Amino acid sequence: MRTRSRLVAMLVVLSAGTAAAQDEYRFDLVHDEKAGALSGRACIRYVNDSSRPLAELRFRLDPNLSQAGSLLVSAVRDEAGGEMAWKYAPQSFGELSSDKGVLAVELPEPLEAGAACPLEIVFRLAHPRALAPELTVLQDDPYCSLDAWYPKAMSFGDAGWSFDDDRPSKYAVDLELNEKLVVASTGAASKPQPAKDGRVKRGLRADRVRGFTIYASHSWKAHARETDSVAIRCLLAEKCEPWATRLLEAAEDAIAYYRERYGEYPCKHLDIIALEEGSGAFAAVNVIGVFLGRGIEARYRWLVAHEVAHQYLGNLVDTPRREIYWVLIGLGMVMDRNYLIDRGYDHTFHSRMVGYYTTVRKQGRNTALSQPLEDILKAGSPWSFQWNLALGHGKAYAVCSMLEDLLGKELFEGVTKSLLAEHAGGMVTGRDLVAACQKAGAQDLSWFVKDWITGDATLDYAITAAERGETGIVVEVTQVGSAAFPVVVEAKTASGKTLRERLSRTLEVNRVTFPATEDVVEVVVGPGGIYPDLDPSNNRWPKPTR
Repeated sequence: MRTRSRLVAMLVVLSAGTAAAQDEYRFDLVHDEKAGALSGRACIRYVNDSSRPLAELRFRLDPNLSQAGSLLVSAVRDEAGGEMAWKYAPQSFGELSSDKGVLAVELPEPLEAGAACPLEIVFRLAHPRALAPELTVLQDDPYCSLDAWYPKAMSFGDAGWSFDDDRPSKYAVDLELNEKLVVASTGAASKPQPAKDGRVKRGLRADRVRGFTIYASHSWKAHARETDSVAIRCLLAEKCEPWATRLLEAAEDAIAYYRERYGEYPCKHLDIIALEEGSGAFAAVNVIGVFLGRGIEARYRWLVAHEVAHQYLGNLVDTPRREIYWVLIGLGMVMDRNYLIDRGYDHTFHSRMVGYYTTVRKQGRNTALSQPLEDILKAGSPWSFQWNLALGHGKAYAVCSMLEDLLGKELFEGVTKSLLAEHAGGMVTGRDLVAACQKAGAQDLSWFVKDWITGDATLDYAITAAERGETGIVVEVTQVGSAAFPVVVEAKTASGKTLRERLSRTLEVNRVTFPATEDVVEVVVGPGGIYPDLDPSNNRWPKPTR
């Protein structure tokens, strides 16, 4: 029989105040390894930051209630300990569906903005789940998941109750656990205090974050590096220790690069978890994870830079789930690609991501970025997983790269920086990004939105003729796909010199002239891997031979 524990939560709702108000979560937890249980108490201050009275309060629960790691509510009480009316409300979000996915608490009278409403929620938490052997996980990843290990306050807005993690909160977690367990978490850790029976109490604190994640393992050793503004730790098993220095240095360097270009780094501390099995990486608030699997030697700087960027795009600002996260991931990938280029590291991974998109587009998938994520998740496997690479990363990166291509690197960096500053603690949408680009570039981008965000257009340009003359070469480039874009055409001379011209977006057939005092030996349409061209085989002259 699976062991379950009880967790008591006291929620105190105080004045909503101004827009700067935030929820406050205070946990006092005990982790009992022998019993396989987590128990304790949490006090949460719920802020009614809506513009209208609320007849009920809603809290998001783990939708996978039949699985390990889920939580179930057993009571809701008012400040005096009296029972309050509550019910489970259905949650339906793609494959993450449950009739017990939301806790709806009925209030005795409407809660006005700025009013107080203390209440207590009693719920039980199953044995914490594991991502890897000997790894305990209390997951709350606002960037890509709907699960949390505690009742998560929801916001009420114009569209009703939101599943989006748009409520930055303050967390104070006191966790009593085995003294030999090494902990990584969203919260900065205070010095451990001794407790009884070989245990210690660890204080974990975080302010204005969108969720709180805790990882713990007996097999980790911690390696630390202090910078001017961020305390960085790398936690990994002894046999993986040679990676500690490289991962710490990669994170420190990426943070320094981003700070210079995009403003103060959102974290005061960053925990890096290195796991031996698997591939890729992940991010939670103030935490990143890297799997040391196949290909890690070539990819680790990109993986670290990519996940570090999510502390800006995912923590500092969020985006509505309905927008497939494309704004956050696309901007983040432009950030980490420019980091790799400027530092002289391999950046070929990004064009591979574009390849994921072009592959599914040729398969006939709907690749509009404005389509509801819920519809994609309901489509079932493999599309319910493929979308993350094909759209969330591949097309998102291509779209943001093309916007950068239109504006230029300097202006586009300014757009990203202004979005981070103006929307800090809030949400950024595709409309916000396009509006900022239009303002920065002083141009109308409605055609771009129609083709690449709300639409499902294709980009394909082909070299259909080339005429060499004494003073250069004239290249005919024809639009084959349904989308027109001022793609760059690049020519290389015998000595290695590079010549660049742009296509006209208004012409289906462009004749591009490259005057040169020496032979042009190669012409390429769309160099650099940023354009999602469906058929790269017709983009070169002379046509490559096998």
